Amino acid sequence: MSGSQEYEFVRHLKGLRLCISFAEIDQRFQHWHGDVEILYIVRGAHLLSAGQDTYLLKRGDIVVVNHYEIHALRQAGEDNLICVVQFDPAFCKNY
Repeated sequence: MSGSQEYEFVRHLKGLRLCISFAEIDQRFQHWHGDVEILYIVRGAHLLSAGQDTYLLKRGDIVVVNHYEIHALRQAGEDNLICVVQFDPAFCKNY
C-alpha cells in the first residue's frame, strides 16, 4: 500500500446523504471520508486493509467501514465488481 493518504469527498445523491455505485477496482490507495461505507463484493475478490489488519473479501461478502477509518482496497484476482454504499452517519437519524 502507498504511504500517502487522501481524504475522499463523497458526492451524495441530490436531496439525500447517500451515494450508491458499482465499481471495478484494481487498487484504491489509503483514504478516509466522513461517510460510513458498505462494500458488497458482487464478483471477484479484494484485499481490504483497515488499520493494521488486512481482510480477504470474496463474492457475497459484505463489510462495513466506519466513518473516518483509514482503509485501502486491492484486487485479489482478475474480474471484480463491488457495490459501494456510502452515507453520512446523520442519514440514519431519520430512521
